[in-house]
Parts: sequence; C-alpha cells; structure tokens
Amino acid sequence: VFRGLAGSAAIGAAGFLVMVYEALDVLFLSRLATAGDVALYSAAQRLAWPLLMALAAVGGSMYPLLASLWPHSPEEFSRTCRRGLNGMLAAGGLALSGALAGAEFLLGLLGPGMSDGAAAFRVLLLLCVSKAVSMTIGPALLVVKAQKAILLLVAVALIAKAAVIAPVAAHFGYVGVAWAALLVDVLFVELPALYLVHRYTGFRPDWWVAGRLAGSVVVAAFLPGMLLPPGSLAAACAAAVLYGALAVLSGGVTLAELRRLAKRSAA
Repeated sequence: VFRGLAGSAAIGAAGFLVMVYEALDVLFLSRLATAGDVALYSAAQRLAWPLLMALAAVGGSMYPLLASLWPHSPEEFSRTCRRGLNGMLAAGGLALSGALAGAEFLLGLLGPGMSDGAAAFRVLLLLCVSKAVSMTIGPALLVVKAQKAILLLVAVALIAKAAVIAPVAAHFGYVGVAWAALLVDVLFVELPALYLVHRYTGFRPDWWVAGRLAGSVVVAAFLPGMLLPPGSLAAACAAAVLYGALAVLSGGVTLAELRRLAKRSAA
C-alpha cells in the first residue's frame, strides 16, 4: 500500500511540475519582454497546441495495451511501443508539413498582424512533435513503475528551462523563447525519456523510419513555397499532399500499415 501511495504521490508531484514547466514561457516573457512578444507567442501557442493534443491521444490509447503486455511479453511490448511511436510520427509529419508551409495563413486567421508570429509558430510546431514523442512513450514508464524517475526528469527539466529561458526572453524575445523551449524539451525531456524507456524495457525506436519521415517533412514543408505563394493555403495543402507521397515512397509509411489503420478505423 505504501509503495502504491508513494508512486501516486510522485506522479501527482510530476503533474504539478509539468504545469509550472508549461507556464514558464509566457511567465518570463510577460516579465522580461514586451506585451507584443507575449501576444504573438500566445497566439502561436494557441494555434500549435491542438496538434499536441491530437498527437498526445496516441500515448493515452497505448497505456492499457502496454499494461497488458508487461512483463509477460517484452518483445511484443517493444513492438507495440515502436508501432505507436511510428504512427504518431507519421500523423504528426502530415500536420507538421502543412502547418509549416502555411504558417502565415494559419496565424492570419487569428487576426490582423498575428502572422508576424509565424517564425515562433513554426518552432512551436516542432516543439509539439517533441513533446508528443515523450507523451507517446511515457505510458511505458508508468507501466514499469518508474514514477520516481519521471519525477526526477520533470524536476531537472523545469530547472533547466527556467535557467535557459530567463536570459533568452530578455535579449531575444518571443522567437528566442520558442527556440529555447524546443532545445530544453529535446535535451531534458525527449532524449532522457527515450533513454529511460530503453533502460527499463529495452525498447529502441526505429530511427530509420523516423529519419525518413523527418526528411519527408523537410522537403514537403519547403518545396511548395518555392512554387506557390509562401505561407499560403495553397502551399499548406500542397505540402500535406507531397508529404503523404514522400512518406510512402521513402518507406516511412508502408501500404500495409495504412491498410491496418484503415481496418482499425472501420472497426
């Protein structure tokens, strides 16, 4: 009973620290930068966060399945983690490529002048995918009862983010804060989370698939802007279509996986 309570307390404390972690960006900008910086960053955040919510649903759906596989079927456990992560990256790449190509158009929907925050919006889109990686594999750490490791990871990340963002907000404004948030999340959350999952379960991501999907995003996000008005709706639509074709042709997404997803959706 005591161990169960200690684990629950660790998860509760980690959840509280995550709330503080997420609020640091706007908090430091409001204290150290201008109101314009806060407005543009908040607008970019508001538009980018639905992507994170959609991708985070993958991690939430994985927990019951992973819990049923550990520790009896470690190989199937790793295989399921890999499929979930690859599926999240594939879906995230589709939304990411379109949003990167049409950032100005999308932000312009929020009001006049909001498109000025396109640079930060593009960085926050990358941040959403980075967060989604840790959210997708995070349930694996809960399954193996690594709550204390999660708490330590979040605490260190919180300290690192405060130390990095404070000077950046004062000198580089909202765009600098966006880059700092991405850097901290990759170095202190995403990579440590991947390491912890590997340490506790032996899981290894399929870096070859991730690399192919990343390459597809880069090409799809920037090529349409050379042929169509940059930042337009047309560029966003073309980027999404181009990404889908490149992801399949490069092998990042296979036709067998698409058929499997279609069957699950129909069921």
